[in-house]
Amino acid sequence: MAFWKKALGVAVGYKVYKNLQPPTIVPPPEMVIVGIEKKGVIGSQWRVKYKLRSNMQVTQSFTVSSHTSGMTIGSMKVGIYWN
Repeated sequence: MAFWKKALGVAVGYKVYKNLQPPTIVPPPEMVIVGIEKKGVIGSQWRVKYKLRSNMQVTQSFTVSSHTSGMTIGSMKVGIYWN
């Protein structure tokens, strides 16, 4: 019984660890990533803030979840990789 408790503890710990890891964002050359913040306490959504090099005064954002692998914003393609 102690083995199953330890295995369950390890599985839960690993799930929490993976949930707290932000995605790797690969922006196009005309985009600058300003910040990444987690939305919610237990959710798996992340808010990515970015600026365009053509207009650095304006900060924009988009939200990604664990099922997102890429986005297209206008003609720009953003790669999203989960570790």
